[in-house]
Amino acid sequence: MRITIFGAGYVGISTAACLAQTNEVNLVDIDTQRVESIRQGDPVIHEEGLTELLREGLSSERIKIIHLSEKISPAEVIFIAVGTPSDSDGYIDLQYVRDVVKTIDKRKIELCNPDYCVIAIRSTVVPGTTRNYLGHLENPGKLDIAFIPTINEWNGTKNLQLTLKALRPGS
Repeated sequence: MRITIFGAGYVGISTAACLAQTNEVNLVDIDTQRVESIRQGDPVIHEEGLTELLREGLSSERIKIIHLSEKISPAEVIFIAVGTPSDSDGYIDLQYVRDVVKTIDKRKIELCNPDYCVIAIRSTVVPGTTRNYLGHLENPGKLDIAFIPTINEWNGTKNLQLTLKALRPGS
């Protein structure tokens, strides 16, 4: 399965490294310096075992680190895993989520597998965000949307593999 993840921060890079054990993963970010660091095998965050998983994915070519301006291969699953910073009142800023949704909408022929595609938000968002931001998207084939909450404690590859199995057509 090919998976594209927008956002190479904590959630995005951890998800990419775990899923690349059994999938092809496009990890996309807008920060040129971050993209170059990750391409060199530096995950830019500390997570036990992450550097090894990342380097294994890079050497096997199951992870491709891509700048947003570059061509991205179509995927069956697209995760939006971008930051949603809080303001001083505790409200979250969904601008980065909106930006990725606009990118997906403009480039969906390139980004989405034409037969079937799931677009899932994996960022901290308020209720209704998935429906309000992704509900209008269309794909020539079947398109589903999902929300997969981020968690404070990383539970590893097994939970992500179970999630992806549930998202596959016919599951």
